[in-house]
Amino acid sequence: MEYFDPREQVKIWQRVHQTQPNVTEGLQPMVAIMQENAAVYSHLARQLQGRGRELAMRLHEQQLAAVRCLKGVHRLVAGGVLQVGSSGATMESSEAALRKAYGQTLKTVTFCESRSADREYGGVFEALGVRQREQCRLLAELMGLLQV
Repeated sequence: MEYFDPREQVKIWQRVHQTQPNVTEGLQPMVAIMQENAAVYSHLARQLQGRGRELAMRLHEQQLAAVRCLKGVHRLVAGGVLQVGSSGATMESSEAALRKAYGQTLKTVTFCESRSADREYGGVFEALGVRQREQCRLLAELMGLLQV
């Protein structure tokens, strides 16, 4: 049987944990991006009908749920309320807004995946990452529906 030195094991775990980002690091910009995307989806839902409206409303509701979840994680970790100002974004064309939202959603997937290894909150970030991937799929469907 091979012996594994506990001191070596401690060093390995220290290296693993050093590479992980702080759970709250970057939450504020991600929440701002998600709020901006939620506003885009809400705006589109008011303009569209049928399946397009349904998709936009679903995206809006999912995005707001993700915002609440990230704010909750911040409150659990940091003990305070996460303050995020409004982006003051102007409404672009549907095509530009959806393309931007898709790119930003991919960023949030990466953000969530990078924090999924956290011992306490990794499961939360993993679930959010899965939901953000689903949003990418819904965005692609909406873009195809609108023939953007």
